[in-house]
This record gives sequence, structure tokens and C-alpha cells, in this order.
Amino acid sequence: MSDFAKCDHCPCVGDIVQLASGGPAMTVEGVNGDEVTCVWFDEATPTASAVCSHRETFPQAALLLKTKEEPKKDAPHACFAGG
Repeated sequence: MSDFAKCDHCPCVGDIVQLASGGPAMTVEGVNGDEVTCVWFDEATPTASAVCSHRETFPQAALLLKTKEEPKKDAPHACFAGG
């Protein structure tokens, strides 16, 4: 079970997550039911001169919460609200 099950309205846009199997830190861009869209960047390597951005959708159960974003007062609520 993912860490999100412990929270009433997780994950939220702006939270930092990671695949349970490891990998880079990713920012939650959107949530649709049990699907979580994340974005992340690969830093330039000695063989690449540019930073590469990625966007992918994962099942909520495959992600672990790393950092919880505090809701902003005037921002629309963009959290997972349940099934």
C-alpha cells in the first residue's frame, strides 16, 4: 500500500513523489482517479548538453510520497479526493 492511503486528500498537485521501486524525485502535475501524472527532469550528463524533461502517468499504488506541498489559501483544491 502506498503512503497516500494514510492521507485524506493525497496526492496533491505539487507534491514530490518517487516510484516505490526507486528512481528520480517527481512532481505531481495532476490526479485523475487512481492515476497520477508526474513530471521530472534528467540532469545533463557528460554526453548530453541539455536537460531532458519527462511526463508520465502512474498508478497511485506505485508511488511513495516524499514531500507534501502545503495547500495555498487562494488556489483551487487539486488533491485526490477518493475513488
